[in-house]
Amino acid sequence: MKFLINELSFTGQAKNDNEAYELLKNLYDIIQEVKPIQNNYPIQTHSSLSQQKILSNLTIHQWICQKIKSPHPQEQVLAKFLILILTKGPFIDNQVLLESCECYFNNKNITSSSLTGAVKLKGSLLSLQKSDDFVDETVEVTFREENQSSENVTIRNLTQITQSRKLCPRYTGTPKHDSSLKGTAPSVKGTPMDLTIEEAQEVLNHSIDYKKKRYGYQKEKNKFYVFHPNNSYDSDGYPLYHGFPISDSQVPPTIKKDLGIGKP
Repeated sequence: MKFLINELSFTGQAKNDNEAYELLKNLYDIIQEVKPIQNNYPIQTHSSLSQQKILSNLTIHQWICQKIKSPHPQEQVLAKFLILILTKGPFIDNQVLLESCECYFNNKNITSSSLTGAVKLKGSLLSLQKSDDFVDETVEVTFREENQSSENVTIRNLTQITQSRKLCPRYTGTPKHDSSLKGTAPSVKGTPMDLTIEEAQEVLNHSIDYKKKRYGYQKEKNKFYVFHPNNSYDSDGYPLYHGFPISDSQVPPTIKKDLGIGKP
């Protein structure tokens, strides 16, 4: 999955230094939460983020300068992380990706923003909490490619840990596909899962969501796998999936392309 830090959600909303830390720490925690499902796509941001405000009188750059040598280790960790984000990029507004299109949000032209990048990349926004325009789990923009009609596009917007966990599937075996598991014996045996729980989780982390299933590939075994939702969550709020190997012919061509896998 692709994620972009939403610079427009930084509006100086923190009322004091403690709240500024809590808001940034929450964003940091969300980023750590989605790391396993990034599929090697780096978190993108906007080149203006360092100049966006965290307090009414303090920019992100100024906050970092204050906290990089803080006596509190947790503030130092957060400041160093933000430095990495702000210096390494990639920056969505420095790419040709945003050329030849227009994007509007709340009747404002925001074409050079991370919101437009999220539309083009089919990505999700990571927004700072307590921003009036970005409190909901989705954001709607009006988007138009050059020489095409405008369309309304809905973007996923993450501001809470619980929201990010819903995107992070967890593998759990089932007696139907794993005879070593205890439970009610299934009336029909399914295709045996030939991966360990750890291996299956790794494949699931890099899988592609398609028509209420997830498809993945394991290089070592040169096999494709399909994962079905259990329609339940674990105690921490992660959605549970079970899965098993499938043949090459059972994998939709678009999934192979998205996984970057040719015919085995």
